[in-house]
Formats: sequence, C-alpha cells, structure tokens
Amino acid sequence: MIRPRKYKETLIAQVRPETRRIVEDLAMENRTSLSDVTRGLICEAIRARGLEA
Repeated sequence: MIRPRKYKETLIAQVRPETRRIVEDLAMENRTSLSDVTRGLICEAIRARGLEA
C-alpha cells in the first residue's frame, strides 16, 4: 500500500559530494530519509534568516 504524499512540491539541487555525505550521515543517525533531513535543514536555514515559510 502506498501512503499518501504529505508534500506536493519538489526541489532539486546539485550539491558537492561532501554535502551529500553529511545529509546521508544525518539521515542514518536519525533513522530517517534524505528528504526528511533536507527539509529540516532548509527549514532551519529559512528561520535563521528571520523568514517564515
């Protein structure tokens, strides 16, 4: 059974291998997906700039 998608928008970014490894490591440490980690990092960066999404 396929679960319904929570998010409908998509971003694609080309990153350095080091960045990809960091995201992968965080995902493994937290037992979550690359998408969850990436969303969290983007949200933190937005809040750090004083913006609200």
